[in-house]
Amino acid sequence: MSVKTILVADDNEANAEVIRLILEGEGYHVITSPDAVELENTASTVPDLVLLDIKLPGRDGKEICRQLKQNAHTQHLPVILMTATNEHREPAIAAGAVDFILKPFELQELVEKVNKVLMPGYIPGGEG
Repeated sequence: MSVKTILVADDNEANAEVIRLILEGEGYHVITSPDAVELENTASTVPDLVLLDIKLPGRDGKEICRQLKQNAHTQHLPVILMTATNEHREPAIAAGAVDFILKPFELQELVEKVNKVLMPGYIPGGEG
């Protein structure tokens, strides 16, 4: 089975590095980005999952998620949105995110959510 690739888009370099180390320890290939511009280049390799901060410099992660869901090349791509305030949970799901992580997060919660989304047969919004 091939190694799954995760793009972590977070402008806080320390957050992105912690997430990278955790997920690489779980066997994933992790790419970090301060602004998610890699996602706009549809010619680039599409990751298996995007962990996307809602507040990026000059950009809104919810809007990036909506754009991904409207693009035929990336609409299948699962996105987990992350933010420090719980008020974004419903708008994140409405934007097309498969899940939401409230920062600061528990390490186990992050790993469980990522593993669940990348599990074969995962259905967004389903119980498995």
